[in-house]
Amino acid sequence: MFIAPWNIPVWVGYVLILIGLITVAWFLLALRDPEQGFKKLLMSAIIASACLGFGIYIFLVSLGL
Repeated sequence: MFIAPWNIPVWVGYVLILIGLITVAWFLLALRDPEQGFKKLLMSAIIASACLGFGIYIFLVSLGL
């Protein structure tokens, strides 16, 4: 099944959600390490929120919501 406006398959949403969850886990582990720089933490938070947000949006559109 493809999402109409972008013509992308639904499984892309699942992959983005999975990437977002992995990035969130990495971000939470990186918070415990004081040697991580602010830019790395900020970048991982941005990537995680973008992947999760867009993945969940694709998933909801595929359900017809």
